[in-house]
Amino acid sequence: MRKFVAAAAIAGFLGTSVAAFAGEAVGVVTGVDASSHTITLGNGQTFTLANEAQGSGASLADNFKPGDKVHVIYRNLNGTPTATTVSPRG
Repeated sequence: MRKFVAAAAIAGFLGTSVAAFAGEAVGVVTGVDASSHTITLGNGQTFTLANEAQGSGASLADNFKPGDKVHVIYRNLNGTPTATTVSPRG
């Protein structure tokens, strides 16, 4: 019984840690919505931008425009793809 409980605990831990890994996407920005703090790539993926506190009321989405090539690192937070890093790609 002890071995079963330990195995179940390890399996549960591994299952939750897999969900915590970041994903990556590379593409061309096709849409920017500063009011909802999102960017959309050419493949249809839409990402909410994390850390939207710039203090000036401006959105980080203002840094991007359609046609920009970007590299996005994201996590699924509460089922929403949330970009933790968006960097330009040459």
